[in-house]
Amino acid sequence: MDAYEALTERLIAGEITDEEYDSQLGKRRMLEAQGHSCYYCDVPLFGVYHVDHMTPISRGGSNWPENLCIACPTCNISKGAKTAEEFMAYGAPVPREES
Repeated sequence: MDAYEALTERLIAGEITDEEYDSQLGKRRMLEAQGHSCYYCDVPLFGVYHVDHMTPISRGGSNWPENLCIACPTCNISKGAKTAEEFMAYGAPVPREES
């Protein structure tokens, strides 16, 4: 059973709501579109990631998919309220390998 089938079964079983299903499906699609790597530093993501607003809500950004990306926790936290362009110009950090 693939991830989409498992997610659909959870919806049918009433384990998750329609909103949770849509949210999880959207995250999976973003992650796949980015090749399972961080938008900013290109480090492979293995289960732990953040959904980031490329233009922060506080700076006029939206929750529309075009303004969202998948980022590693290090980049997302380091980015703070910068736009994606500002963060990339500043130099996105490369997270350390986990030991």
